[in-house]
Amino acid sequence: MSFFHGGNDGQKGMGLIMLILIGTVPTAYALNRTMHEEDVTQFVAVSLQARTVFSHYGAAAEPADPHAAALEVVRKRAVSPQGVAALGALAGSIAQQVDRYHSMAKVPAGSMVNIRNDMYLVSEGLRFMGKSSALGVTAADKKILDAYKKELDHSTKFIPTWVKVAVAIALGLAR
Repeated sequence: MSFFHGGNDGQKGMGLIMLILIGTVPTAYALNRTMHEEDVTQFVAVSLQARTVFSHYGAAAEPADPHAAALEVVRKRAVSPQGVAALGALAGSIAQQVDRYHSMAKVPAGSMVNIRNDMYLVSEGLRFMGKSSALGVTAADKKILDAYKKELDHSTKFIPTWVKVAVAIALGLAR
């Protein structure tokens, strides 16, 4: 594949390995289990700040099923006040679940995939929220939401060091 598509061989290799790892052992690689307890504390604090920001732009009432409403935001690729309320509810739920365990490594296997899916939905919802001018999000609130998206992505979009080293060695031996 890399021969025909040119550069960025390392990124392709790491991406393929991560797809295989997440597909075969999702409980081990769904969340960044190497996050330190201080990072988790930071994550929870930013999550709660983001939830407050969501409440400024969301509908008055949270939907009965916030997961389904957030999924609808991602499907439609557009955010509404009801969608923002759903994202806020999920942000609160994520913060509560992560805070309960004080470490990503202590999250039980049964909860791992659900938390990751919720994090992904909120992260994607934030991406669409950032593109929407209809909500009129202030610069200060955008800064908080950007920090929250960064925390979510750090928790879900990671590559273990051993994968990076393995790909580097493989590429070094191939040339």
